[in-house]
Amino acid sequence: MTLFNAMVGALNSVMSPTVVNYIAALVILFTGFITARLVGVLSKRLLREVNLNQIITKSIGLRLSAEEILSSLIIYFIYFITVVMALNQIGATSKLLHGVTLTIIIIVCISIFIALKDFVPNIIAGVYLLHLAHYKPGDQIEFDNVKAKVIEVDLLETRLQTPDKDFLVVPNSTMLKKVLRVRR
Repeated sequence: MTLFNAMVGALNSVMSPTVVNYIAALVILFTGFITARLVGVLSKRLLREVNLNQIITKSIGLRLSAEEILSSLIIYFIYFITVVMALNQIGATSKLLHGVTLTIIIIVCISIFIALKDFVPNIIAGVYLLHLAHYKPGDQIEFDNVKAKVIEVDLLETRLQTPDKDFLVVPNSTMLKKVLRVRR
């Protein structure tokens, strides 16, 4: 940062300090955004090299794109730090930072709520279905004019196969609401 401070000091002697601070803030933003993109690409490659998605799928059984999620989180974290540094450079950190932080917290809470809106009922229904064993793999079930064989029942969904060899994936919360005819 000493080279950056020296450049800012040299510009202060030629221009007004306010203009210099805005130029410095733009340089910080430009540098930070480029750095975020580079670090994001590198982190995605590194996570892909260690096969993070496959490790999570094998250990937990959930298929999710952890590489994408983590690299995006890293990028947005660097963006956030860059914006804070740029705001600090122009002296607008306190009130604006509080507003930005509050907005981010609200967005994260809404995102979590939307993500869990379908997830939680399916897990509760999955535990209920697995515990009571209304049906199990190999059973023939019928609902809503659909006849199918149960292939697998897990916490989130039930996998079925129709007589036409089509595969259906039905959320457990939906299965719990249906009137089923089960033949073992």
